[in-house]
Amino acid sequence: MITKIKALFVTVMIVAAEMQGVAQVPNPTKQAMAFLDYEQFNKAKAILEGQATATPSAENQFSLGYYYLKTNQMDLAKAAYAKGLTLDPKNQLNNIGMASLEFSNKKYSAGKALIDAALLATKSKNADVLYRAAEAYTLYDHTNDPAEALRIIELLGGEKIKKEAPEYQIVKGDAYMLKNDGGPAVSAYERALALDSKSAKALTKIGVVFKRGKNYKLSGDNFRGAILADSNFAPLYREFGELYLLGRQYKNSSYNYDKYLAKSEPTCENKLRYVKLAFLAKNYEGAKRVQKEVEDCIGNNTAMKNDLDIPRMKGYINFEEGKYSEAVNYLTELLKKLPADKVIPSDISIMGRSHQKLNNDSLALYYLNQVAPTDTIDNYNINIHDILYKQKKYAEAAKATLKSMAWRNDRKEKPFSGDYFTLAKDYYYGAAAEKDTIKKISVAQKADSALIKLSELKSDFVPTNLWRARANSIIDIYRTKDLAAPF
Repeated sequence: MITKIKALFVTVMIVAAEMQGVAQVPNPTKQAMAFLDYEQFNKAKAILEGQATATPSAENQFSLGYYYLKTNQMDLAKAAYAKGLTLDPKNQLNNIGMASLEFSNKKYSAGKALIDAALLATKSKNADVLYRAAEAYTLYDHTNDPAEALRIIELLGGEKIKKEAPEYQIVKGDAYMLKNDGGPAVSAYERALALDSKSAKALTKIGVVFKRGKNYKLSGDNFRGAILADSNFAPLYREFGELYLLGRQYKNSSYNYDKYLAKSEPTCENKLRYVKLAFLAKNYEGAKRVQKEVEDCIGNNTAMKNDLDIPRMKGYINFEEGKYSEAVNYLTELLKKLPADKVIPSDISIMGRSHQKLNNDSLALYYLNQVAPTDTIDNYNINIHDILYKQKKYAEAAKATLKSMAWRNDRKEKPFSGDYFTLAKDYYYGAAAEKDTIKKISVAQKADSALIKLSELKSDFVPTNLWRARANSIIDIYRTKDLAAPF
């Protein structure tokens, strides 16, 4: 026993020495829970597994099970809770842990029955049981019950207990967030901050509330406050990165995602989340680097193996790197598996542009024609034009140019002088290739009209006169009016 205690002491002291910014706390369990909040999972694991080995107890087994629960190691969590119940069947914390497992499996009734029994056994007077029971009702989207979480957490401040702690207010705020009650949520987080003025967690939670409410200034202010309170609280950088992403400030977004990764010990799931966020921030180098780590640690995680964002990201990244065949392969895999209502416009446009780069013109047009009419960000009519122009389908190319100009008009943008020059060339070459004399003259007149508009927008563009001469040469096909000469 002395050896086990000695080993635990050494483990705790080493981990404590490695703490970077995590506030010093009075006991190893609280220290480990702080590491979990900071997403420094290996440090939490070292303490909790050490405690469970050196000092087997129901409480230590619950804490170890909680670590496994938070890192999605559900079989290990169940084993830890079961051992805790064996060590002390009367200690209800491990029943709360078992309830959380039921919630994770979408078994609400079974989880609630376990919590109700635990509260009955403790007469709703055990603060730890009440806190963890309330928290269990906030952990999973598909089985949350914010009303029950609030009912239970309020018991901690009632006549029977009258106990307050920052973590109780955090759970209270989380419950209100599940109800989309931003005001009460902020009040709860602010109360947590009043109890612990250095709580980067509370400040980050407040920032998230304002971010959801689209008050981006106050959101950013609270994230900056969290950095001042504790610059090593990793989750705040992830949330800050998402805030910048909403504003399309990709450089700042990428910077914060990188900080998150550097300061945390992310699970496979969090690494994948980082890859997705870095990808959206167009930090392709970072996304690709960490994506390899994700693939190495997925193992038997079926959900992650089947996450279709992975082939999507590989397709996009390969496109950006000029590896168009690889991009097509990954996007083909994506589109085969993805339900039609989950396909996003960029999936189609990147596929089309990849085929365009590979000179697969018919496939490029197939995909680009799907996305061009509805896309509000990129004007894919230009890509369609370039393919048709290359194929010498000048009449269709002219239609694509007109659609491109209409796309700009719809967005209150004025067509460029270059648009009129492109349109003029489409019409000119279309006229030159036309066999029917009347149609030939008509199309050439359209070319000349486009060139007149070009000269109004850009009077110093020298080639305009040359192209007007060419167009008028076709209009004056019988050379009776000498229309080309002035130009």
